[in-house]
Amino acid sequence: MKSIETERLILRSWTPTDLHDFYEYAKNPNVGPKAGWSPHQSKEESKQILNMFIEGESHNRAIVLKTSNQVIGSIEARKDPYRKRSTAVNIGYVLSFGHWNKGIMTEALNGLLHHLFTEEHIDIVSIEHAISNYASQKVILKNGFIHEGTLRKATVFEGEIDSCHVYSMTKDEWKNLK
Repeated sequence: MKSIETERLILRSWTPTDLHDFYEYAKNPNVGPKAGWSPHQSKEESKQILNMFIEGESHNRAIVLKTSNQVIGSIEARKDPYRKRSTAVNIGYVLSFGHWNKGIMTEALNGLLHHLFTEEHIDIVSIEHAISNYASQKVILKNGFIHEGTLRKATVFEGEIDSCHVYSMTKDEWKNLK
């Protein structure tokens, strides 16, 4: 999988040496619950998930800070669960707690969108967030996504069933933003 570079970041394939950084952000009780998963309880749990990223057909990329070479999150483009065609993907992401509110996820998402629309020939990207996750909503709107609707009681946010807002962006809409 080709690495993607932005001003401050590298989005790249995971490696076994990423385990420490991955576990450090995945065990934080502020991180996983916002993305719909429980904090990792052990380094072994993180290792099992990391191995799935490495060995599977996942398009999950490590988000790496160029200045420190530290993995601070992940971003993934996966088959869109709502659109049954190969040129549609759905994006999910997570970021280490210490790096929130610095524009990092906005930058990572923008870099991935550029790659998807110019290199992968994707024609529509969807993304969603729990309605209570205002930080994620901010990232999505900053990148120009258009709200499609709300799925009621469709996700888990901080351990509770929540509804989610669904957004999308076509390749033509992305081009018009540039």
